[in-house]
Amino acid sequence: MPDDYFSISLAPVQAGPGGLRTRRVLLAGEFDIDTRDELTTSLLGVVEAGDGDRIVVDLTGVRFIDSEALGGIIDGYQAADRAGLEFRIANPAGIVKRLFEVIGLDHLLEPAVG
Repeated sequence: MPDDYFSISLAPVQAGPGGLRTRRVLLAGEFDIDTRDELTTSLLGVVEAGDGDRIVVDLTGVRFIDSEALGGIIDGYQAADRAGLEFRIANPAGIVKRLFEVIGLDHLLEPAVG
């Protein structure tokens, strides 16, 4: 869902180790109070679709995230947990990564590859 300052897109489901199917949600840009509803709706839609065993929210292109947008990610995490799906955060950098560490959600971070 492209916008002037953020985008949310879905990568095709990929099979991984042990046959787990992973749905990647690719975020880019800046996420704040104005994007929370769209972010939450997108993540809940991925959970409800049930076309994977894992959801990985890839933050490679995220430059900024505020507490409201973070709340949208937490909503997605809680929904995935209730549905029995694994939920992970991949590739946060700088202050975005630090935010996950400070609030105690660093257990959701995927290990860096390479």
